[in-house]
Amino acid sequence: MIKRIGVRGHDYGRNALPVLIDKMLQDGYETTQLAIKKALAEVEDLNMALTKEFCASLGQIIREKEFKISVLGAYLNYVGKDENLRRERLAILMKHIEMANIIGCRMVGTETGSLNDDYSPHMDNHGEDAFQRFKESVTLALEVAETNNTYLAVEAVSHHIIHTIKRMKRLLDEINHNRLKVIFDISNLMTEENLCQQNQILEEAFELFGQDLLVVHVKDFSFVEGKKIIVPLGEGLLNLELLMELVKKSPNDIDVLGENIRKDKLKDTYEILKGYCIN
Repeated sequence: MIKRIGVRGHDYGRNALPVLIDKMLQDGYETTQLAIKKALAEVEDLNMALTKEFCASLGQIIREKEFKISVLGAYLNYVGKDENLRRERLAILMKHIEMANIIGCRMVGTETGSLNDDYSPHMDNHGEDAFQRFKESVTLALEVAETNNTYLAVEAVSHHIIHTIKRMKRLLDEINHNRLKVIFDISNLMTEENLCQQNQILEEAFELFGQDLLVVHVKDFSFVEGKKIIVPLGEGLLNLELLMELVKKSPNDIDVLGENIRKDKLKDTYEILKGYCIN
């Protein structure tokens, strides 16, 4: 079922947190995915922001505004070939996990990265060594999640290491940890080659992920000269009807978060998504 409708915070640009929350509330949104450095104007150094004092101040503002944070975003590359850089980024992920409850958030979200340190696609991302490297990083992070009563949610992308729903299911099964969850974004997985299977992938994802699917990202997409582009919701190839039908039928409480939204479309996107709560 649809628990809340939200939006990615930095789709509004960088703002002071009270200003950002007011903007989201004005457009109707009830929750957000917050990437601290990308969304908050006062944050220049992420490490300096990930302190108990600063995060407690964010949590106080969020409570006073009666707002929610669905996901604390920590979208860094934890599997690149530079070992020192990999350790530094993994430490940042763990710090997010430690701070999440202080801010008032149950979940830290991340993607699965690339063997290239700069996150660009690598020819071996879909291989076994890459899978094992990511699995190792997630396993370490989950120890911190267990200690801090927080969830770690993973989001698949077609050119990243976890690039299909079956590979995501394998990760869930092999790690088998109650703190590991899924952020599902069908648009991330679509290519020109598998576009005709969109409906099948949607249905299989909700079946395979079961109770581990707690957040759905919504953005629309199209293809221009072989390149995927993001378009306003309702103007592309996303089967939004089926996606929202599956969310509503799910026994899980799922937060539906719009993302990659043009500023002039933020209110319209909320109205489209809200319509599925009524119908």
